[in-house]
Amino acid sequence: MPPDSIAALRQRAKTLLWLEILVHATAPAAFCILAYFAAALFGLATPWLFTALLLLAAAALAYGAAKLRAPTAQKIDGRIESASGLKHRPFAALDDEPADPNPIAMALWRAHQQRSLAALQGARIGLPAPAAATRDPFSLRALLSLLVLCGLVIAGPGNIPARLSGAVWLPSWPFAGPSVTAWLTPPAFTGQPPQILAPGQTVTALAGASLTIITNGPASAPPILLAGIKIPDNPLSPTSHRADATVQTSGALLVGPWWHRLAAWRITIVPPAAPTLTLKSLILTNGNLLRVAWTVTDPYGLKTLTAAITPSGHPAALPQTFSLPSATATAATIDLTTAPIFLVPETLRLTATNAAGITATAAWPQNFTATGLALTDPTAFALNFHRRQLALAPPEFQPEAAAMLALAAAPKSRITAAADVKLAALATALSIQVLSTPDAVSHLLPLIQEIDAGPDYEPQQNLLAANQALTAALQRALAGQKLDSGALQKLIQAMQQALAQHLGALQPAPQAGQPPPPAMDTSALTRMAQKIAADEAAGRTQQAAQELRQLQKILSQLAHAKPMTAAQMAQAQAAAQAASALSQITQGEANLLNQTSQGAGTQAAQSALQQQLAAAAAALAGANLHLPGLGDAGAAMQGANTALSQQDTRNAESNENAAIAGLQKAQAALAAAQSGNFGVGQPQPGGDSGSGQDSVNGGPDDDSTPLDLSTAPNPARAIEQQIIQQDSAPNLPPPTHSYYHSLLQSGGAGQ
Repeated sequence: MPPDSIAALRQRAKTLLWLEILVHATAPAAFCILAYFAAALFGLATPWLFTALLLLAAAALAYGAAKLRAPTAQKIDGRIESASGLKHRPFAALDDEPADPNPIAMALWRAHQQRSLAALQGARIGLPAPAAATRDPFSLRALLSLLVLCGLVIAGPGNIPARLSGAVWLPSWPFAGPSVTAWLTPPAFTGQPPQILAPGQTVTALAGASLTIITNGPASAPPILLAGIKIPDNPLSPTSHRADATVQTSGALLVGPWWHRLAAWRITIVPPAAPTLTLKSLILTNGNLLRVAWTVTDPYGLKTLTAAITPSGHPAALPQTFSLPSATATAATIDLTTAPIFLVPETLRLTATNAAGITATAAWPQNFTATGLALTDPTAFALNFHRRQLALAPPEFQPEAAAMLALAAAPKSRITAAADVKLAALATALSIQVLSTPDAVSHLLPLIQEIDAGPDYEPQQNLLAANQALTAALQRALAGQKLDSGALQKLIQAMQQALAQHLGALQPAPQAGQPPPPAMDTSALTRMAQKIAADEAAGRTQQAAQELRQLQKILSQLAHAKPMTAAQMAQAQAAAQAASALSQITQGEANLLNQTSQGAGTQAAQSALQQQLAAAAAALAGANLHLPGLGDAGAAMQGANTALSQQDTRNAESNENAAIAGLQKAQAALAAAQSGNFGVGQPQPGGDSGSGQDSVNGGPDDDSTPLDLSTAPNPARAIEQQIIQQDSAPNLPPPTHSYYHSLLQSGGAGQ
């Protein structure tokens, strides 16, 4: 190996030894620094701890620097020999000279030197060897590494930079300096006041909070850093400056340079909380009324609460979204009567959005199936199913458009020319895509209702509009807005005129020789509306609100009532005949009981009554009316028949009494089925006990309890009595009688 190569090898070895010496000298200071940063990762760093660390690290560094010694030539050569695994100290052989300079000794020495040079051909300096085991016998370096690793995991990727950058600051100087005032203003949706930041405080704030810092004193603004990012400032005066920022990430808020820190805070940012939403119950009543109950809490206040109804297995179906009351209500009724999707399993999902824009959802695990519109016209019925198919599969509109055109060309029932033209126009616009599928579904609903309503469609819509105008004016008065008596009278007159047109459209023209049906007296409605206004003006708001709900119910029943269908009329006639027959049979059984007690009862008389009962039961079954008590009465009559044949007067009387009790039970059930045990304005049996809350679409709750005025006649009862009187008029045409009868039935108002 040439001498230059040996010199270069020794220089590299010397550099490596210097590196090891410097590592040994700085290791204690580095250990202190890493220990502090481990504490910072755990969130334990403070300005005073940082100051103590700096002093300790400086002392350790000074101690190590005092012990620095340059590596000697022997250590350099020894490092190369030990790293290369050389024996017999070849560097010493190169530097030594033989004591005997005779030629033979010199030749042998030169040969020895050549072998030493040959051994140095593969010499190397090796890798740095800090000898940590001898300097750290307790393996504190492993413990420190474990703490740093745990700190990295606990802090998380999002907080590591903020915690490390916020750990390097010194305490405020003990002497007076420029004053610093800072505050955090929470986002507006919280409604909370600003928070003044105390010196050194650890603050938790919502993301999006506004930070304001004002410094007074320095001619030039001190640097302000938030999570390592400088916040620009604006001068307020020559010695005053203001900085504003929106806080989105956690980190240290530092005012002033690190060697002269004016103020420091640690800010932890948390995201806004989501609402807590729970769907408690879901009940489908009357086939279309979806009663939903929920609980929702939110620290900022709800912005919206919506219900989305989705048909199962139809991902492309048109969305059905309903807004629910989000202020104080915990339940609402969603009316699906006019919804385009029916007779298909559906799911419900609630979505609550708070003022921060954060949402929460809750879904009901079971499906439900709405029945949709109750239609009697065949054309309207068929068109409603085309509407459903369009809503379930909007992209597949062409087959439904073609079917609608065919239905317009050959309606299944007699419809008006105007309705036929509207249907053809809708189908054509849909087929050539002038009209979108959602718009077509929306336009089909009033057309279906118009076809099903027949001539009464327009009068009914006018009556609904007049009713809405009247009740809206009364509601505004209930809210404190003054209602002029003249304006109220005009609204009442408009309602009366619309009601007269509606009733006129429903009632057929009188036959020749028959007088027209008497007009309905609506004075009770007028008195009721005027009483509501008077109660509102007198401050009786609770009573007025209850009366208003009752008026809304009555008006709704009058607007939606229809004459009974042929099947309903046949059932009503069968029920009336059965009631007369049961009355006669009961009277006959009572007479037979009297005769039996006198010893004059006969088996033939009992057999005749049994035959009459069997005929009445068959007639009731044919009309789909099944009454409790009839079976018991028949069995008792058979027992009486047997007892009479055996001259067993005692058992005969017992069975005859039982037969009379069964007949009376059947008569009571039949009477209840005929009258429904309630009339106009009365609560429907089996309904919701009457919450009195409005439904989702803004209409009155159909289950609200009527007002019971103990000091004044009930207007609802007055209207009912008026209907009963007109229904009892002589020579009343059967269709008119059926209409009045339907107004007195529970189902008539909502069919």
